[in-house]
Amino acid sequence: MDDAADAGGFEWRCEHCGERTPKHNPPCSNCGGMSLEKVPLDGERDVREAESLLGTSRRALVGYGVAGAVALFGGGYLVWEEYTPPAIPDAPGSAERAGGLSLSAVEDAILDGVNAERDVDLAAEGRVVDAARYATAYTVTTGEDGSARELFGRLRDFRLGQFQFVRRILTGAEDERAIEGFADADAVADAFLRNLLGDDDVRAFLTAERFEHGSADVHVSPNGDVYASVVVASGGTGVL
Repeated sequence: MDDAADAGGFEWRCEHCGERTPKHNPPCSNCGGMSLEKVPLDGERDVREAESLLGTSRRALVGYGVAGAVALFGGGYLVWEEYTPPAIPDAPGSAERAGGLSLSAVEDAILDGVNAERDVDLAAEGRVVDAARYATAYTVTTGEDGSARELFGRLRDFRLGQFQFVRRILTGAEDERAIEGFADADAVADAFLRNLLGDDDVRAFLTAERFEHGSADVHVSPNGDVYASVVVASGGTGVL
């Protein structure tokens, strides 16, 4: 690919998060996505964005429930912004127990399985935990109508820094509840892990060193289908 030939009239946009870059050089610097699409340059948009940044020299430090305040440090502005996390959708079914199994035990086993493939374990704390819960609840409530692009936008509101997520669903045969086909929580986790780690692209970002935080969330719908989401992020503890 000759990036020089693309100069002047085109740029590359991440199909996952919309981040723009002048060169076709995956992964995306914002979300780690590997798929970039070639799109025309929008000069008017760039001018608008540049004008919106004129006169600003500040760094936002975000924390749960911190009231807005501004202080001057070294010629720049240090800004604390009030942060209200997105509300978790009220998904039908259970986020705690189903089929006689503890779903939190399934979540722990999934994260343990991912960490077993990493040099440094993911820390499951702060906003990344809520983001994983949101991803699963969103998927349960929207079904096939929900888009990955829309969900990515919602998860950005958790202010995780750079992040990626993956979702999977276990379904049973006709008239069978998927959750009831497993003997224990480890068996459910193993089913998800075989799928997640068996996908080279997913394995790559789940084990990437740039992501220090991560969380798994599991939910069982009323018909017994098992939903799981895993979110990994560079931030997510409140200060990014």
